[in-house]
Amino acid sequence: MPGIQAQYLLADRSYDSQAILQTAHQVEMLPVIAPKKDRKYQRNDNQDWYEMGYRVEDAFRHLKRWRRMTTGDCQN
Repeated sequence: MPGIQAQYLLADRSYDSQAILQTAHQVEMLPVIAPKKDRKYQRNDNQDWYEMGYRVEDAFRHLKRWRRMTTGDCQN
Protein backbone atom coordinates (compact mmCIF):
# COMPACT_ATOMS: atom_id res chain seq x y z
CA MET A 1 0.00 0.00 0.00
CA PRO A 2 2.91 2.40 -0.24
CA GLY A 3 1.98 5.57 -2.09
CA ILE A 4 -1.77 5.05 -1.73
CA GLN A 5 -3.67 7.69 0.20
CA ALA A 6 -7.23 6.86 1.19
CA GLN A 7 -9.47 6.97 4.22
CA TYR A 8 -10.83 3.44 3.82
CA LEU A 9 -9.47 0.12 2.64
CA LEU A 10 -12.43 -1.71 1.11
CA ALA A 11 -11.55 -5.33 0.45
CA ASP A 12 -13.07 -8.75 0.12
CA ARG A 13 -13.21 -11.27 2.97
CA SER A 14 -10.25 -13.14 1.48
CA TYR A 15 -8.02 -10.18 2.44
CA ASP A 16 -8.85 -10.51 6.14
CA SER A 17 -5.41 -11.05 7.64
CA GLN A 18 -3.62 -9.44 10.56
CA ALA A 19 -0.79 -8.26 8.28
CA ILE A 20 -3.16 -6.36 5.98
CA LEU A 21 -5.13 -4.91 8.89
CA GLN A 22 -1.96 -3.72 10.63
CA THR A 23 -0.59 -2.17 7.44
CA ALA A 24 -3.87 -0.34 6.86
CA HIS A 25 -3.79 1.06 10.38
CA GLN A 26 -0.14 2.12 9.99
CA VAL A 27 -0.98 4.25 6.96
CA GLU A 28 -4.08 5.56 8.76
CA MET A 29 -6.70 3.77 6.65
CA LEU A 30 -9.83 2.31 8.16
CA PRO A 31 -10.08 -1.29 6.94
CA VAL A 32 -13.57 -2.30 5.82
CA ILE A 33 -13.13 -6.04 5.43
CA ALA A 34 -15.70 -8.59 6.51
CA PRO A 35 -14.11 -11.00 9.00
CA LYS A 36 -13.52 -14.59 7.95
CA LYS A 37 -15.91 -17.02 9.59
CA ASP A 38 -13.08 -19.06 11.12
CA ARG A 39 -11.53 -16.12 13.01
CA LYS A 40 -11.04 -16.87 16.67
CA TYR A 41 -12.05 -13.33 17.66
CA GLN A 42 -14.70 -11.82 15.39
CA ARG A 43 -14.45 -8.07 14.98
CA ASN A 44 -17.23 -5.70 14.01
CA ASP A 45 -17.33 -4.65 10.40
CA ASN A 46 -19.14 -1.77 8.79
CA GLN A 47 -21.84 -3.58 6.84
CA ASP A 48 -22.95 -0.44 4.98
CA TRP A 49 -19.48 0.14 3.50
CA TYR A 50 -19.10 -3.53 2.67
CA GLU A 51 -22.45 -3.53 0.87
CA MET A 52 -21.37 -0.48 -1.14
CA GLY A 53 -18.28 -2.37 -2.27
CA TYR A 54 -20.47 -5.24 -3.39
CA ARG A 55 -22.59 -2.83 -5.42
CA VAL A 56 -19.49 -1.48 -7.16
CA GLU A 57 -18.37 -5.02 -8.03
CA ASP A 58 -21.89 -5.79 -9.26
CA ALA A 59 -21.83 -2.72 -11.52
CA PHE A 60 -18.55 -3.89 -13.10
CA ARG A 61 -20.07 -7.34 -13.62
CA HIS A 62 -23.01 -5.81 -15.48
CA LEU A 63 -20.72 -3.63 -17.61
CA LYS A 64 -18.67 -6.67 -18.59
CA ARG A 65 -21.81 -8.59 -19.47
CA TRP A 66 -23.05 -5.79 -21.74
CA ARG A 67 -19.62 -5.50 -23.34
CA ARG A 68 -19.69 -9.20 -24.23
CA MET A 69 -23.12 -8.77 -25.79
CA THR A 70 -22.04 -5.81 -27.95
CA THR A 71 -18.85 -7.49 -29.17
CA GLY A 72 -20.58 -10.74 -30.02
CA ASP A 73 -18.66 -12.69 -27.39
CA CYS A 74 -21.89 -14.14 -25.96
CA GLN A 75 -21.97 -17.88 -25.44
CA ASN A 76 -25.60 -18.05 -24.26
